[in-house]
This record gives sequence, C-alpha cells and structure tokens, in this order.
Amino acid sequence: MAKVLVTGPFVNARNAVQSTRLRDRIDSMICSVSQMPLMGALEGNRRAIRAFGPKVRRAVVKPYVIIYRYDEPSDTVFVLDLIYGPQIR
Repeated sequence: MAKVLVTGPFVNARNAVQSTRLRDRIDSMICSVSQMPLMGALEGNRRAIRAFGPKVRRAVVKPYVIIYRYDEPSDTVFVLDLIYGPQIR
C-alpha cells in the first residue's frame, strides 16, 4: 500500500463537501488509490495538466474528481485537489 500525502487544497475542498455520505465515498476512493495507485486515468485535460503538471491522474467520485500524482520510487500518492466535475473542463 502506497503512502498518501494530501495537500491543503484537497483538504479544504473535501471539508467543504456537505454530504457525509459523499465524504465517506471520497475517503474510500483515497484508500483504493493507495492500494492501487495506477488505477486512475492519466489526466488528459490541458487545463488540469497546466495546473498540476504532467502525469497527474484522476479518480472519479461523482460529481467530483480527485486529482493525484503517484511517485513510484517513493511509493507515495500525492493527493493534489478535489474538483467539482464540471469545473475541470
């Protein structure tokens, strides 16, 4: 299982989610990503790549998208942000 480091923007966005059930689903997805860090699709959105850099991945918890990067040498998942789906376009 990969180590998980979360950023301030992710924490702030996650804490702003009002639904306890949705927050639980987001937390569950982070756990899944830590167990299978390559499961998320490579992000192809140019805006997201500009904001977060190349080789970022996304994991979807509708209506949100978790943006993360996996560093294989350190076996670490960096959870960068939680974005409301329509805003990522």
